[in-house]
Amino acid sequence: MVEIALLPEELLSRIFGYIDSNVQLAQCRLVCSKWSYPANTAMFSNTIVFTTKEKLMALHAQLFNDPSRGKLIRHIYFRKDFDTFWMVKTVFNAAPLLNLETFEGEPSTTEFYNTMLDIIKDSPTTFNKLESLPEYKDTVTQAYCDVLRACRHTLSVIKFNNINYSLDGTMMEFALELCTFDRLENLTHWGFFQQISDIELLLRGCIHVKKVNLGARIDGDPIEKQQLEMWMHANVKQVESLTQLDIRCQCRCDVMEYLAYKYPNIQCINIYLYYYDCIFANNMEKFKRNMDRILQAIKGIPNKEMTFWLPKNVNFFETAEFFTQKGYQFTVKRTKSSSCLLVEIEGL
Repeated sequence: MVEIALLPEELLSRIFGYIDSNVQLAQCRLVCSKWSYPANTAMFSNTIVFTTKEKLMALHAQLFNDPSRGKLIRHIYFRKDFDTFWMVKTVFNAAPLLNLETFEGEPSTTEFYNTMLDIIKDSPTTFNKLESLPEYKDTVTQAYCDVLRACRHTLSVIKFNNINYSLDGTMMEFALELCTFDRLENLTHWGFFQQISDIELLLRGCIHVKKVNLGARIDGDPIEKQQLEMWMHANVKQVESLTQLDIRCQCRCDVMEYLAYKYPNIQCINIYLYYYDCIFANNMEKFKRNMDRILQAIKGIPNKEMTFWLPKNVNFFETAEFFTQKGYQFTVKRTKSSSCLLVEIEGL
């Protein structure tokens, strides 16, 4: 029988690499001196969670004592309640984190991005491998845009997620620079738009994108199809790389026709609508007209899913009949809601 303590360090490193819990790895370090280094290496290779000032100080001490550990850190996660951003800068000053790939969590404060800018100014190569930043859930600030610009050649994922905000001047100015993000493949944007041309302004520069998650809300009635087609042929830049499209919040027929035209190679579309008023479910004439155009627009896409909420007391049976008469399966899913039904359309 082979004694575990006699296993070569290379094999121990591979074994510890399968342990996701840093608590367990910390315990492994204490088993024997031979386990200490490979277990420590695995700890730093796992996601480092920034929670409290005390834990960050402990991390700083370890990096200060052995700066080479900094190159092992690839993923950092910020807890929602974390606010000691000045400590983040001290951690980066203790050791270069040259292989950092992702920031995750929810630190959408100006202070966080100002801290990142300070780190970038002190060491311009710090984020040379950074692929993603935390999902942004506030009004887009200049500091946030500046951080994105500084990482334009490495970021593959950008996420703006706040349905309560519109595409303001700061965001419009930044959108014009998205064409310089040569590795951007995944874009999420939820928010209000004044018109479809604003969506095109946002998406126009994303020429390498493979997946878009769009939560676009536009007030008013949809544009007539003929007028929309004239505008699209004259103004819309098509992107052939995109294969997956997720639609959230609202699904207007004119927006769906625009997206199907802009991305001619969509292989999979997932439509999940949170607000029944956004598909005109309280007006059957508008609902049918809107849905007919949507179904026609997505007809050629191989994989389609559509889920939306309906109020129990508004045109429910007419809505079900609309889909079943077209040969689609109308399924009501179980939820805890007492006022609305979650409906899934199958067989699209």
